[in-house]
Amino acid sequence: MSRWYKHPDNPVLGGDLGTCFDLCVLPDAGRYRMWFSWRPKKSLALTESADGVHWSPPELALGRAETGWEDNLNRPVVLQRDGTYHLWYTGQADGHSRLGYATSVDGRQWDRLPDPVLEPELPWEGVAVMCPHVQWTGTEYRLWYSAGEQYEPDVIGHATSPDGIHWTKHPEPIFTPGEAAWEQHKVTACQVIEHDGWQVMFYLGFEDVHTARIGLARSRDGLTNWQRHPD
Repeated sequence: MSRWYKHPDNPVLGGDLGTCFDLCVLPDAGRYRMWFSWRPKKSLALTESADGVHWSPPELALGRAETGWEDNLNRPVVLQRDGTYHLWYTGQADGHSRLGYATSVDGRQWDRLPDPVLEPELPWEGVAVMCPHVQWTGTEYRLWYSAGEQYEPDVIGHATSPDGIHWTKHPEPIFTPGEAAWEQHKVTACQVIEHDGWQVMFYLGFEDVHTARIGLARSRDGLTNWQRHPD
């Protein structure tokens, strides 16, 4: 997993669309479906592809709402379970970030909750919880999220939930900056997959506030004893 080769047709999305970032891709009925953050629209968008390289024109999937906490939407994660799409996302307003939740039967039209399902409350969470990544274990949802400052959070936390709405947080961050220079400032925006008995995490490590790279780590339980890849 540590050696990656960039596709010659990159970038596969962006250009005239403006900044497209922080995406979630699901294989679905013989195609790929991508929900992504569409910065010019301050919203989440959906696009589809047969090969993962050539994508359909995006359509707005979830936009801003007059709730007071989600003027700007980004960083989606989508799970499909029991015929329903489940979406968690970051809502931003007034210098704070919170996590929202919505469901859909088709991945296009979403029913969202009016209130956030996760807010910064613990001292180390600062003013922001954002960048959700969620797994369904068969008995509960597991959430890895970033917390701290609004302009790039600082550490990664963890929470569990029986329904995706009511979360119990781990009291301390479960992943913090490392000793290597390239990730000594912040760690954030993780995605975690189960692989061969491990929870494998891809994450952003910041050398400074403007310089970030992608790192790799693994843990047996997704909480403790993380083994960082040396590169």
